[in-house]
Amino acid sequence: MLVYVWIIIALIITYIILCVVFSTIVFNILLYRPKFSIKDTPMTKEERSKFIQRYEDGIDWLDTVKYEKVFIYNKKIKLCGIYIKNKNSNKTVIIVHGYAAKKEYRIMDAPFYYKQGFNILLIDNRAHGESDGKYLTMGIKESEDLALWCEWASNKKSNCKILLDGVSMGAATVLNTSALNLPKNVKGIVADCGYTTTLDVVRSLFKQYHIPVLSVMLIGEILARMHGFSLKIKNPIDNVKKAKLPALFIHGESDNLVPTHMVDELFKNYAGEKTLVKTPDVGHALSFTMQTKMCENAVKKFVEKYF
Repeated sequence: MLVYVWIIIALIITYIILCVVFSTIVFNILLYRPKFSIKDTPMTKEERSKFIQRYEDGIDWLDTVKYEKVFIYNKKIKLCGIYIKNKNSNKTVIIVHGYAAKKEYRIMDAPFYYKQGFNILLIDNRAHGESDGKYLTMGIKESEDLALWCEWASNKKSNCKILLDGVSMGAATVLNTSALNLPKNVKGIVADCGYTTTLDVVRSLFKQYHIPVLSVMLIGEILARMHGFSLKIKNPIDNVKKAKLPALFIHGESDNLVPTHMVDELFKNYAGEKTLVKTPDVGHALSFTMQTKMCENAVKKFVEKYF
């Protein structure tokens, strides 16, 4: 009988060790300066073709305008951005990329905003692109960085009205930022396919690959706390309840990574004025690519109302 007890104890200890090792590996893969790859991103052939075309058009457009590389610091972390001045404009949009991406992947959206009369500030989140930082925090500390970028943009042109536009993790970032004390000239946000909590989106991802969620996430939370953030608290679903800025929510109805019910929950709990646009037959972070006119018209109406 005693032998069986020791076997059970040994199995439990082995399981815990495996969970710790696996969780640590997953944590580092997901949060230590991840890299975006179009090849590895689930897209149909049509989606990939349109995405690449929009990206290449954005890069070509950047060569036609004057821009400057700009930097700010959040404590010891150096953050990088690109600023494009629009002559005599009193509006600035700060464009925030998603998980594992970089500012260049959102240049595709800059020409549209430029035509609407906005100055453009494209930023690299911490642990992405040219910005410093070893670990990203899924929109938590990034929201503090974004608040500093709002101050920078406000100081750059004191009378400008500021719009925050984020996609995926960038949407989570702008939603978290909406609850912070921001300059008064920050007037609204566009949140494209944002998630309720980091825990929810990781749980959704893990279920697709049949990974034991509970054990891994428990250890993941411990690792996150060691790096100064949490997978469960101070997330978008908490912060939207304190939001004051008008918000435009956009979400693909066929999003498998961040299911559509998350935007419904965010929209329901958002304390400020709000508008929701769901794009039919669109996957994660592809609304502006696959339903361009629908999304651009929604943004135009939002800008006309609040800017």
